[in-house]
Amino acid sequence: MAAEQVFPVPKVFASTSWVAPVRNIVVLLVLWEIAGRFHLVAGGALPSLTAIGERFWADRADYPPHVWSTLVSSTLGFVIGNIVAIAAGMSFVLSPLAARLFRGFNVSIFAVPTIAIAPILALTMTGISPRVTLAAIGCYFVTMTATVVGLTQIDLRSADLVRAYGGGKWDVMRFVQLRSA
Repeated sequence: MAAEQVFPVPKVFASTSWVAPVRNIVVLLVLWEIAGRFHLVAGGALPSLTAIGERFWADRADYPPHVWSTLVSSTLGFVIGNIVAIAAGMSFVLSPLAARLFRGFNVSIFAVPTIAIAPILALTMTGISPRVTLAAIGCYFVTMTATVVGLTQIDLRSADLVRAYGGGKWDVMRFVQLRSA
């Protein structure tokens, strides 16, 4: 045995897997700047990165109110959409008739593109309500589906135990389904 051990020289970059993506992004940005600066795309339809940065800096006072408005409407839509979706999911689990009645509505909410609904909402509603409604529609189906799946995949022995002690649908929902979801 040698008295001394040989340690490998530490590499500054142990893995160079990040070099190629960074290089590609830099090349893309340089090409974008050249194409925008010399109007190589559709007669100036693509602005250069420096022009975008200058415009962003010049209009910086306009952004905070718009960002705030977007945050308020999206947060309201998220909260309202999730509350409605959880309530709907619970009612669909408790009443198979309600699930069958609203199946077409749920599928249409999921299938119709947002870009098709937005103009109709903009014409029929005022203020921030079209944006809130779009945000609510956007999160409704996902949350409702997750709620139904979570409430139906339960331990059946626990549900039978609650029923054996005289519990009804609401007791099973409260003591078994909501806790397992």
